[in-house]
Amino acid sequence: MPSFFHPGRIDARLAPEEFRKRLREIHPDLDACWHPMLERWQVWCRNKNIQTHWCRGWQLLFTVQEPETGEFIPLDERTLACAQGRVMRDGPNKYWDRIEAEILRDRQKQSDKDAQLRDDMVKDYFRFTEIKMSMAGPSSGSKFSNHHTE
Repeated sequence: MPSFFHPGRIDARLAPEEFRKRLREIHPDLDACWHPMLERWQVWCRNKNIQTHWCRGWQLLFTVQEPETGEFIPLDERTLACAQGRVMRDGPNKYWDRIEAEILRDRQKQSDKDAQLRDDMVKDYFRFTEIKMSMAGPSSGSKFSNHHTE
């Protein structure tokens, strides 16, 4: 049974840590382990909906072997590319989310820049239009009180 030796088993022989790290960069629920009967690596995805007697919470994505002949293949870039293709439903979404975040960041920067320019222009305008005291000294009072109180 190919799905008997999954990464959740206590005696599972997991892939080298550096390869597992690269798998988790593709998707955090991916893992790889060795199947001793088939003598092949297998790539698994954590799936809480799968609850069988022999494999709780793991879904077998594929066995790492030559597609045409079934010969042994070591864990390498081909395996990562195949894993990326199998979980592609998440890959483009992450890619689009990153592009969208960059677009929103650039728009926010431009909006902040425009707001700063507008504030600077408004401050200059208000400074130009405010009423200035032409009389010297603080005891002279305001123009309105000196001219309109009599």
